[in-house]
Amino acid sequence: MRKASAEGKIIFGPRRSQASEEQEEGPDAPTLHLLSDLMKAEVVVFDDRALNKEPFATDQSGYRARSATSLDIIEELHARSVITDAERRALRHRLRLAGAALVPLDADEIEMAASRNVNTESQEFRAIRDSIDLVRARDVPHFPSEIPWFLSINRATKQAIVEIWQNEPDKDKAAAVADAIFGVRPAAEDWLAQWDGHPPPGWIMAVDRVMTSSLALPFELSGDKEATSAYNDWLERRVLGPMRASAPESYKLVVEHLKNFILEAWKEDEEE
Repeated sequence: MRKASAEGKIIFGPRRSQASEEQEEGPDAPTLHLLSDLMKAEVVVFDDRALNKEPFATDQSGYRARSATSLDIIEELHARSVITDAERRALRHRLRLAGAALVPLDADEIEMAASRNVNTESQEFRAIRDSIDLVRARDVPHFPSEIPWFLSINRATKQAIVEIWQNEPDKDKAAAVADAIFGVRPAAEDWLAQWDGHPPPGWIMAVDRVMTSSLALPFELSGDKEATSAYNDWLERRVLGPMRASAPESYKLVVEHLKNFILEAWKEDEEE
């Protein structure tokens, strides 16, 4: 900040009056200084969940600026090719290390982090695991509003598992990495407390049915018989076998879901 100030790249906004400070002194005082005068900025960045839920911030004069987060800045720089894929991953990793909540995950991030696990977890993979656990420990997400984040994490882990079987020729290593990735997948039963009020009836079974069914249909591997066979062996050992033993009703729902999916696809082909 000192260097940027010396180069004239940043300016400092005004402080609120002393009387206002004395009336509202507290941990949010710096933010209140900012909100007193946005200085005609186009965008204001808040890494504060109480504030960045709102699409706009408004100062005391009534001027409005679009609200964003550090994550938005990273994604914008990446979209403009100002930063590379590797730099984007590194910056998102730093956000997780700093304790930022609800940082999204890409399948490529998970696959790369898990592939670096050797005798112990890689720093990147540990940060991913801790980030998901910390969100739940803090009771940050509120369902149903944060259900898209929850489902996106599940989809990313599923895609990462399939990608590791596509890209890793050593099937034993692929199985070990897939085990690690499956272990960070947020299980529905662990997130019941995040619902505002009661969850929908049968929510746990519905999530398990959809997520397990998606794992049971690895279309991306259809052109590689060896990878498909090894993947199916892993799926039976790690997912379907344990579900059949511990939750037979959920397993039956998965089987019915897959049957219906195949029959519907068959009917559509016949109609065409």
